[in-house]
Amino acid sequence: MLSKLWGCRPRRAGPHDEILALRADNAKLRALLQSLTGAEGLASNTIDTPPSRQSLVSDRRASTTAACPAATLTFPETSALPLPPLITDVCSGCDGRSVNNVYVLEQLHSRSGAANGERARSAACRIRDPDYTLRHFHDDVAAAFPELGWYMVIREHTSSNTLPETEYRRTIGALFAVYWLARIGIDGERGFCFGVDADWRPNGPPPIASPPAGSRFGLLSGEQKRLAFYESTPWAELERLMVDAGVLRRGADGAVGVSADRMAALLVQTAIHDIMKVDLMRPSVSPEHAPYLGFGAGDTISDHDVALGYVLEHHGHLLPSFQLVTHQLQRAIRFTQAKIRFNNGWLVQAEAPPAAVFSHFKACIRSNAINSADIAFYFAHWLTDLAGAEPTPLRGSEKFCLRFPHGVLASFIESFPIVGQLAQQSETEVFEGYLRQRWRDAPRALGPEPRGPHAVALCRLIVQAQHEAAQKGVFEAFWRLQEADRAVLELEMAQTGLPQQTYSLARGCPKLGPAFLIYYSPALLQTLGAEHGEVALRILAEIYRQARAIWPDDGGSGSGCSTVTLRIDVLKDRTVEAIQQVYTYGEGWFLTKLNDQEGVIEKRSLGEGDASRHGYASVHRRLLELWRTFRDE
Repeated sequence: MLSKLWGCRPRRAGPHDEILALRADNAKLRALLQSLTGAEGLASNTIDTPPSRQSLVSDRRASTTAACPAATLTFPETSALPLPPLITDVCSGCDGRSVNNVYVLEQLHSRSGAANGERARSAACRIRDPDYTLRHFHDDVAAAFPELGWYMVIREHTSSNTLPETEYRRTIGALFAVYWLARIGIDGERGFCFGVDADWRPNGPPPIASPPAGSRFGLLSGEQKRLAFYESTPWAELERLMVDAGVLRRGADGAVGVSADRMAALLVQTAIHDIMKVDLMRPSVSPEHAPYLGFGAGDTISDHDVALGYVLEHHGHLLPSFQLVTHQLQRAIRFTQAKIRFNNGWLVQAEAPPAAVFSHFKACIRSNAINSADIAFYFAHWLTDLAGAEPTPLRGSEKFCLRFPHGVLASFIESFPIVGQLAQQSETEVFEGYLRQRWRDAPRALGPEPRGPHAVALCRLIVQAQHEAAQKGVFEAFWRLQEADRAVLELEMAQTGLPQQTYSLARGCPKLGPAFLIYYSPALLQTLGAEHGEVALRILAEIYRQARAIWPDDGGSGSGCSTVTLRIDVLKDRTVEAIQQVYTYGEGWFLTKLNDQEGVIEKRSLGEGDASRHGYASVHRRLLELWRTFRDE
């Protein structure tokens, strides 16, 4: 086992005068370039960096090691990253049936032998040493973890329809993301955003003007996107995630060091997390373990995450690197493979009630005896896995810098500490804590935190609106609503889907079941909220009203967590005029029940209405009276 006494020492940030000099030099360079090229050419783009985040970024940026910016970013050739040899004979002499159990894993384990604990120790313990380069790190992890070579087993392509070297490069990219995030405040920000040069040293920021606030992301060049990510990402929150996960630690004096055992566990998890994408290695379920998460005896587990979870649970001895870590940390690694069904988008946009967001996650925490550090460990793995999704590890995280909406990622990062509280708090307490945090971050014009029957609905609507203009429009429209519409929103949006849980912000609110998740309601509010906030709220109120007619209150007799998902895809991007025009052509918008847990809005002929209007019985479809929502438009 890896010892907890590896003696990794905290490293301090650079001297203050160096920091100030770097900041001044960067400012002068930017001013010069803007005078030569002008910033007007970027004015048609859309990038928003909140002022609070800008100040945080400038402080974080100043703490990085000084680097001379290159005229343009250059990267090593793809071939500069060594590949393990292809493994083509692992199945020789075996029949087709034996290939589908753990035979291949047994053969690989026999050939590979034990993991190299000394090299794993070096990678984990030295990861924040200023003179420990990316090349040093690569050589250590490549020598430490034999499973990295297993990505090169071939007979067919991997389950993700990629060649084995592509999946290998993605895994190396995820390991490099761990390296860069561990080195925030040293050179990690630069390596994560700008990749490395031919000597595998992190590139500096390109000498170009920063994209102005309001720039459209899709029109930016690759270097502009990298620079925008570098300047807008909440690096302090990312560092906090690594500290919360226990892979880094912060001393009383603020110095950051490495927690070697947990860092090693994160490296192990990253090295092995996608090996079951190699078709030949996916196991079949033994009779004594059946059924396993929906797979019966003899079934080959097609889901690569479930397949790895099965191996970790029942055949963990066949993974040499997994044996390096303690039993407690093996449990944390297994948790990262659990199917927790957590949709972070539902949380960061307050789209779903607490049951839909957290109930399965909470059940996994209970069954696996997971703590807050293990939850943060899960998110650290999720983040670094996604960061390496593009098979270009020497170019930084192209997935996040070039492909992923920067604002969405920032919202995810800021939600991680809140979700970590799920180990101690109920689903509704965590969700309510997030709503309160987002209200505090909202424009000051919205006033103090709301209390009373309207509080939860108003908080959720403001979070769903996301952008300041839409938030203000929705806030003002909420108080202009007719009492009947506002009462529907207050009642339905305060349902938790959990029979024994209520919001403290709205004590005394009647409990109803099921709760409703209006899928894409944030998109509707973001489309209409700024100019037609009252229309958007009336539409939502009518959807809730007709949904309750189809799914009447079950009086608490529901089976535990009860949430019905209502999809409004057809409305989410439409203008007010487009929604209204449907009724002028003999058609209408209907809410249709698909099953006990799902409904959808459809455009249908008005001849297909409900019983109250057309004389035939139907409890599965209701006409939405949306034409009433336009009466004052």
